[in-house]
Amino acid sequence: MSPTTLALIVAIVLVLVGLLVAFLGWRRRRSMRTVLRGLSLGLLSAGLWVTGILSLLADAARGIWHWVRDQHLDTRMWTGIGIAAAGVVVFLISSALEPVGRAEGRRRREALLAPQSAQQPVTGAAATAPSGHAAGPGAGLDDPDEDAEITAILKNHGIH
Repeated sequence: MSPTTLALIVAIVLVLVGLLVAFLGWRRRRSMRTVLRGLSLGLLSAGLWVTGILSLLADAARGIWHWVRDQHLDTRMWTGIGIAAAGVVVFLISSALEPVGRAEGRRRREALLAPQSAQQPVTGAAATAPSGHAAGPGAGLDDPDEDAEITAILKNHGIH
């Protein structure tokens, strides 16, 4: 069988699979997203056949098959196959996880940063609340003993 004939058969099968996915997606879920994905699969495979890229992919697959058939599978090759298989499994697991939306991501970020910001002391301009009062527990209370103590410490260090 020539590569052109094989590419044509693969293109026809992929177009039919795409149309079937579109039809079943509409029938089961009434989801336009599924319909468009099925149609895109059909259109993509038809476009690949018309441009000749599908024939190139068939040649590449045949070359990979000959390479695999002629390889001697030693420990290094099996290690590489195992690493590649692990990568595929991790990718499939990540694809099965539910995606995180913007609101959920923002909530997670704020929850992660909230304990850190509570532990850091507030200094400088951030120590003053927007109303002009000092922030923190006991804020706004003027304690003359504390002021005298601070003044004494500053005088000891030569700061007046």
